[in-house]
Amino acid sequence: MEKVTVKPFTYKIVIAGPGGVGKTSLVYRFEKNEFIPAITTIGVNFVVKEIEIGGKTLTLSIWDYAGEKRFQDLFPSYAIGTSGSLVCFDTSKQFRMASLNQLPSWIKILREKNGEIPILLVGNKIDLVDADDLVELKDLVQPFIKKYNLQGVYFTSARDGRGVNDVFSNLAYLVGKYHKLF
Repeated sequence: MEKVTVKPFTYKIVIAGPGGVGKTSLVYRFEKNEFIPAITTIGVNFVVKEIEIGGKTLTLSIWDYAGEKRFQDLFPSYAIGTSGSLVCFDTSKQFRMASLNQLPSWIKILREKNGEIPILLVGNKIDLVDADDLVELKDLVQPFIKKYNLQGVYFTSARDGRGVNDVFSNLAYLVGKYHKLF
């Protein structure tokens, strides 16, 4: 019997959130399994990566969008056609609330342009948080997840890789489920 090659499905994934939360480092860790320290994204970066989920290959076209205020007016046009998103905040005590409080505007745009797509909350930089603080963080974000109808929360560290593959794998699964592949 001849083997049939099926073209993988391609889905647009947008990484959103304020500047400085580690979005680019998170994407780079997922793509190359390496850490790059603070890099400022100018506009948007693209990464394409295939991932196997539930016996299907999904190609993720990952759009790493700049979070600085000077680029935010462009975000609505970049958000069109998104299949799933990670909205990211900085878990460090210094920037936690300021970065988390900026996410509703990003979520609103994603939903206005794409409907009820899967969106996961990502608290990055957990390498800067102790175990007790992580418990407090988990309690802090639960009302936020419920209020904005997010599909869950992941705590990651682009520096040491914790949680990075899990969050992208789960988002790919949710996107595939949303598009009735599973």
